[in-house]
Amino acid sequence: MKKLLIFVLTLCLLMPLASAEDVSSMSDADLKALYKSVKQELMERKLWDTSILPAGIYIGGVNLPEGYYELTLNNSDIVAAWNSFDDYKEDAHDANKTIFYQFIRKGSTVTMSLVDGMCWRIPQDAIVRPFVGFDW
Repeated sequence: MKKLLIFVLTLCLLMPLASAEDVSSMSDADLKALYKSVKQELMERKLWDTSILPAGIYIGGVNLPEGYYELTLNNSDIVAAWNSFDDYKEDAHDANKTIFYQFIRKGSTVTMSLVDGMCWRIPQDAIVRPFVGFDW
């Protein structure tokens, strides 16, 4: 009887380990949805540390999740944003297509929003952290 009880208790303890999600069988769409959900939960729990975002073009909902971000540059420079990647491709220097230019002083941190489809041009590697709001 003791052995049976130990076996049942051991089985109960190991059961949660066996029920882990097998992501290899998920569709691409389901996997992306899970990834987006996990990133959002990490931000809401304030468990997301700073990262280095390499210089480049970033699209909201594609390269970065939608949200607010704190950006810090090592050297003064300008970050630009467009409503869409198509607007950026058509003419990156057309002031009518550009939503804004954000000048960032060396070592300063600014908060910028990124919505679905919006396009950012980051001219140099930046220190980035999702903006999670104020701690009151």
